[in-house]
Amino acid sequence: GMAAAWAVVAALAARTRTGIAAAIDVSMVEAVASTVGEPWMAYLATGDNPERIGNHDPVWAPHECYPASGSDNWVTIACTTDDEWQRLAAVVDPELPNDPRFHTAVDRKRHEAELDQTISAWTSRQEQWEVASQLQAIGIAAFPSQSPQRLWADDPQLDAIGMLSRPTQPVTGDRIVPGLPWLLHRGPNGVRRPAPCLGEHTNEILTDLLGLSAAEVASMTDATYNPS
Repeated sequence: GMAAAWAVVAALAARTRTGIAAAIDVSMVEAVASTVGEPWMAYLATGDNPERIGNHDPVWAPHECYPASGSDNWVTIACTTDDEWQRLAAVVDPELPNDPRFHTAVDRKRHEAELDQTISAWTSRQEQWEVASQLQAIGIAAFPSQSPQRLWADDPQLDAIGMLSRPTQPVTGDRIVPGLPWLLHRGPNGVRRPAPCLGEHTNEILTDLLGLSAAEVASMTDATYNPS
């Protein structure tokens, strides 16, 4: 959907500039492939197929989603420099910064399973937001893994930036729905209308887009409901 929207905007801009319309062909495979640039570049550079690594990073460690206290609560943590690691290690265990297994990025990748176990033992004793707050305060990238309920019902930040909309639909009533991942400086933002009911915009499509007259639409409607 996003790729198609970008293509439409580009085609409209080209038509405005050149006066020539464009036919758009959007492929799901191509749209998804464009989001995985690193694996493509790794293959082109080395000829090797990238291995499945889950939440891990090809270079940096720690880089994982770790368990927190409670049921199915998780927190993501990532370090991309030795300095970040030293700060994280000091919080996890005062002796950890001196552990020779984890001194460099290469060392940490080599002992990644042991590293993940050590961090998991620390995070699992704490609430996910508590872990994230501690680490963010010292400049470590960390954030809880969010559930749909937390995102759509309980997250004040998403609500404050206008990501959540509450259109009223005649059939389903009021629903919280996610908005657009961008905000226009002057234009309308978010979801302004609910999903249409069956046939709700048929008349507008037939008259405004297809150019049929009211009499032609009435004739088609009559033929539909009163077939000969």
